[in-house]
Amino acid sequence: MIFVQGDPEGVVDVIFDKVGLDDLKIGLSHLEKKPDHTHFFSPTFGGWELSEEEPSSGKFVVHKLTLRRVESSPEADNQG
Repeated sequence: MIFVQGDPEGVVDVIFDKVGLDDLKIGLSHLEKKPDHTHFFSPTFGGWELSEEEPSSGKFVVHKLTLRRVESSPEADNQG
């Protein structure tokens, strides 16, 4: 299971167990082949990967997590 919680200041925590780690690896390996995206959803959004467990005080549950690979970004181009 993957548990994603955010707060109003823009801080996101991603917490996962072994099964969640395996789901993340599968999603990332899909993105290794080509620029694309992968989604993870909570049951409310029709998925099973993300938990809907009550978050820490002052935080909110994230129901959809999208990982998107791009060819390059201006930030990455400026780091080398």
